[in-house]
Amino acid sequence: MAVSSVGAGAGVLTQDILDKLREADDAQYVTPLKLELADQDDRKNALKTIDASMTNLIDSINALKDVFELYGYSPLETPAFERYDILASKYAGGA
Repeated sequence: MAVSSVGAGAGVLTQDILDKLREADDAQYVTPLKLELADQDDRKNALKTIDASMTNLIDSINALKDVFELYGYSPLETPAFERYDILASKYAGGA
């Protein structure tokens, strides 16, 4: 009795070959997309943390302003940035 190998080498794909092709396809296309999605999720979570921290900071600033206003203090209006060339000039009251 002879052993027949019908299909072996005749273009019939076995499950093992199909699995290897799927793995190769995943490694080339799916895995990089999954990594990119995970990176985007990490960034989104970091932004949520920053947003929560900023909200806490703003709440704290508002609470301090309320206390100062309660005792009659008024806000000091001054520009946040001064012109460096004026501040650093010889005749602007500096050395």
